[in-house]
Amino acid sequence: SDDIDIAFLAHAFQFSGGDIRNVAVTAAYLAADERRPVEMRDLIRGTEAEYRKLGRICVEAEFGVYYGMLGQFDGFADRAETVSPDRAARPSREDLDPMAVGRRRWPSGATPGPL
Repeated sequence: SDDIDIAFLAHAFQFSGGDIRNVAVTAAYLAADERRPVEMRDLIRGTEAEYRKLGRICVEAEFGVYYGMLGQFDGFADRAETVSPDRAARPSREDLDPMAVGRRRWPSGATPGPL
């Protein structure tokens, strides 16, 4: 998209190569979810998501004029199925025991696969 400010992104944020990749992938997914090209808002939201993962705080001094776009990243929660806590499956004691792998009963024909 024409609105992407690469110079701003390069100077405003200090990321490793892997972090940059994560920002770009998140931005691509956000744009694809709306079936449009990547825009600056997607990169800002991707940066916000990466900051959260890194435990960093999003401050206006770093995001500058794009600070107003923050607070919009909620992941893809609207696409996820939500289950109330009373309906959620609770793991059994055996599920929580890492030594129980060999003792688990598998449905007929199912195998645990490589561990």
